[in-house]
Amino acid sequence: MPSGGHARGGRLPDPGSSRSLIKPGQRSAPGRKLPVMPAPPDAPAYLTGAELEIWRYYAPRLAADGRLSDKSVDALGRYCVAMAQVQRLTQIVRESAPVIITTQCQPDGTTREIVKANPADAMLRSWLDKARALENDLVLNPASLLRVPAEPVQEADPFDDEPSA
Repeated sequence: MPSGGHARGGRLPDPGSSRSLIKPGQRSAPGRKLPVMPAPPDAPAYLTGAELEIWRYYAPRLAADGRLSDKSVDALGRYCVAMAQVQRLTQIVRESAPVIITTQCQPDGTTREIVKANPADAMLRSWLDKARALENDLVLNPASLLRVPAEPVQEADPFDDEPSA
């Protein structure tokens, strides 16, 4: 039975292996590991208020998990800004409505109602998209965590005379 033309038949590739984009048909080298920070760095100077609270929540956790490097500090700062905007816009949308109804006067003296989407709702969706993309970069959601290759488990050699320390 045909598969619809979208799926390839055969074996699934190993999660740790990837194809080389430079030399077709060859495997690429294993991914580089970025040096991780043992302790969270100071927050960037541009973070204020709610943004700093988000930084103080996530920076220690990411550093403890070994997921904070000098390359990801800027992404974490942008994530803090995005989440603070999401919090502000969520409050604005809660206080208003996702739809705005306005009355427009016609030249003949009649009125008609016009329904428009709340601009704050559109802005909220935009900031949520930005935050979601940064969550993927920082490996903060379960879906992005699944894409991170697991460390190989080192099993003890049963024939080794000396116990490992």
